[in-house]
Amino acid sequence: MVTKLARTALALLGALILTAPLAAEEREYAVGQIWSYKTAASDLRSLIKIQEIEQIGPKDDPVTVYHISMIGIAVSDASEPIEIGHLPVSRQTLDSSVTKLMEYPGPVEPLFPDHTEGKANWEEANGGVFTITLMEIAEVIRSQVAPRLRHGT
Repeated sequence: MVTKLARTALALLGALILTAPLAAEEREYAVGQIWSYKTAASDLRSLIKIQEIEQIGPKDDPVTVYHISMIGIAVSDASEPIEIGHLPVSRQTLDSSVTKLMEYPGPVEPLFPDHTEGKANWEEANGGVFTITLMEIAEVIRSQVAPRLRHGT
């Protein structure tokens, strides 16, 4: 799960520049944005990137889905933080979680995993959308990954 790409991403995080925090109602989310978020103490270097934004559901009551990638999730039995290529989240999730919009002075593609395969799997499964906080999502991921690492699966 830990890749050379993840190690490179964490090394490059130091080059990110913090911008002023915005109130939830002032935020305009856009593809390509990188955000810090309220994290567990072990995930202080974790970030998300908005990979894609789309409307799903009925035309008279659509739901906006933010397809994000997440890096820097610490798992106790992993030698390095892990990354998740695709998480479908709601605006509620972003509004209750993100803290600062980050700016990176170069291309961000090396920082985050590709989301397209995960999104395709999500579409095929008619998957849902997370409405819990990003910290809670990271905890769910951690609880699922740690036992697998302990058992070598």
